Amino acid sequence: MKKILLIDPNIEFATKIKESLNPILYPLATIIIFGLEGSNLFKELKTSFNFSFPQDIKLIILHESFFQIKDDLSNEYQCLLLKETKQKSNIYLTRGNDLVSWKKILLNNLNSEISKQINSTNSISVFYAFEQSSRIKFFQTLLLNLIKEGKKIFILPLKPLYAWYYNADFSPGKTLSDLMLQIEEDFAVNYQNMGHIFEKQVDHYFLPRPGKGLEDIFYYEENNLYILINLFQEFIKKNSEDSVGIIDIEFLKFEIFKNIAFQANAAYLDMPLEKNFGFIKAKEILAEFLAEKPRSCKFIQLSEDPQEYLKE
Repeated sequence: MKKILLIDPNIEFATKIKESLNPILYPLATIIIFGLEGSNLFKELKTSFNFSFPQDIKLIILHESFFQIKDDLSNEYQCLLLKETKQKSNIYLTRGNDLVSWKKILLNNLNSEISKQINSTNSISVFYAFEQSSRIKFFQTLLLNLIKEGKKIFILPLKPLYAWYYNADFSPGKTLSDLMLQIEEDFAVNYQNMGHIFEKQVDHYFLPRPGKGLEDIFYYEENNLYILINLFQEFIKKNSEDSVGIIDIEFLKFEIFKNIAFQANAAYLDMPLEKNFGFIKAKEILAEFLAEKPRSCKFIQLSEDPQEYLKE
């Protein structure tokens, strides 16, 4: 049984969560509580920084008041932040979430756990641009360089079909929409299902066969998109050596990009230079992203000349 470690200064809340969720999570996982009340907990974390946690911990839930040690813990453990807010969320763990939301978020993260024995040369990147004029040029140059390096490239587009700017042709077979329907209907799926929908294109990268709906992407629940991303991540990590996964996002909420990027190896983003209202707001949310992102996710700025970065 997988163990989830809950680190929370509010022992009363932590105990309530443990007692309420453990019967629901059984036999897949069980929650255990670490620490003492309030400031004593932080003192204990800092003075015994070897963290004598059980070796079979699969996930740590860390209250946001201990955010400063999250990166240190993330080197060894998969971590989720518990936010103090009473607002409900389908993405974050919060004090205001009901048990159903807690269960979905925890199980999604447990299912996305990837063995440390998997080849580290396989990576996941996420691509997003505020300014579209240089987007296609940079993206195509990036693909060409990866192909020259001998990478096996899988692109997962999260955008409407009219924004699939790829040189692509597809034969009949299982589609991305078929897989999303399986996820929405709670069918048993795993990373191997991803292999059934990808098809190699003339430019040597792999794309998933699209469904018929031009704007299907707008109708998927966010939580189901994250399940799809977890499957894609595991598919890439367990694929042949030097496989690269690129999640190409367009026209979706920046919050979705951010949550996906936090689980990726690299995030490609442009830095808006103009001073109009829209770009000012883009810089604001970009600044928030850079402040919150974990060290495990490298920020790569899209330059006007794609070769400028790729030569580094």
